[in-house]
Amino acid sequence: MKFSVMLRCIAFLLLLSACTDTEIIYVTKNSPPAPPPNDTTEFVELHIVSRQISATPTDSIQLGVAAVVSFDAYAVSKDGSFKNVTNEALWKIDDQSVAEVNNEGELLSLKIGNTNLVAQLDELESNAIDVTVVPTSLVSIEISAPQTRLAKGLSTSLTATGFYSDGSVYNISDYVSWSVNDTRVANVDQFGELLAVGAGGAQVAAQLGQMTSKELLVSVTNAQLTDIQIIAKQSRSLL
Repeated sequence: MKFSVMLRCIAFLLLLSACTDTEIIYVTKNSPPAPPPNDTTEFVELHIVSRQISATPTDSIQLGVAAVVSFDAYAVSKDGSFKNVTNEALWKIDDQSVAEVNNEGELLSLKIGNTNLVAQLDELESNAIDVTVVPTSLVSIEISAPQTRLAKGLSTSLTATGFYSDGSVYNISDYVSWSVNDTRVANVDQFGELLAVGAGGAQVAAQLGQMTSKELLVSVTNAQLTDIQIIAKQSRSLL
């Protein structure tokens, strides 16, 4: 009886297959899962450009010692569309004693010399940029903050600005070393985020290479949050 029922089922499937164009797929308990659809984009070119110097690919840049230049990487597909792959690309520099580059494409010049910068995405390698570091030097560093008087427990973000002998100005906050003379009053992390921890005054400084900034005085009070008020900028009657 069971064998007869099985024969009828097989005959029905064969008949259905012959009468239609539908492909019948037999799935058993041990069948491997179907592969996912291939929706990846095939890139054919990779270009890197400087955010500060040019909006198009360039062959060379020239900058002073301790200068910062940010680059973006763009992958181009077959249809001409492109995608920003700055954080996905692998950034490489020939001579790391002349300059260094981080995972976000930010290059910091270290000493006078010449080197090449490229980015790589899978098998694609970008155009090479010739980096020449010339005797333009860092003249001074200035620190600024949205507020320098804080209540205990609050924080503020510090910014370090570098001024160079050729007149150029760069935000070098991510490259300086931060320090504070009294950690009982305030702490500052490697990203320049300052936290007020105790009442008093503290001096904050930033250093890059042999250059140290002028100290920024920060005052911390024991003021406490006692009330929160909501004030409407503009009111309107619905009647």
